[in-house]
Amino acid sequence: MNTTMTTPTHTESIQVSSDMTVEMAAADVFAYVADLRNSSDWNRAISSTRPLTSRTIGIGAQFEQSRTVPHHATEVVEVTEYQPNRILEVTVTTPEQPVRYRYEFSSAGDSRCRVRLTVSLRPDHPVMRPDFYRARLTRVLASSLNGLRAALVRHYE
Repeated sequence: MNTTMTTPTHTESIQVSSDMTVEMAAADVFAYVADLRNSSDWNRAISSTRPLTSRTIGIGAQFEQSRTVPHHATEVVEVTEYQPNRILEVTVTTPEQPVRYRYEFSSAGDSRCRVRLTVSLRPDHPVMRPDFYRARLTRVLASSLNGLRAALVRHYE
């Protein structure tokens, strides 16, 4: 798993990316991730996700999700970019600040898919220890992608 980071100062955006490769077609991986109702199956921080709009796939689809980690919270998730089998971007409105999750899907050879997950956020207060934020986000991304890989194997077995 590769991770890249950018260094913020004060309240500049923090961005962390992580990659994984899974032995599955990109279209299957994209379909599973793009159905946000699956989020609680692979993201340990999410206990439930329910649609707020009649549209559940594509730009403008909105969901309410309940988070248990790092604390209990209810958040609104909106799909902000949707390119079938290539890109899914969602913005999560949290009590602290909006967070953008961008998933990029690409073929990595024979029935293999590379997923790059990039998380971007702008802290709501000056960051005295941006290294703390980056380290935490790096752990969260690795855990999420490992959970996603396990859920995909279970789902498509």
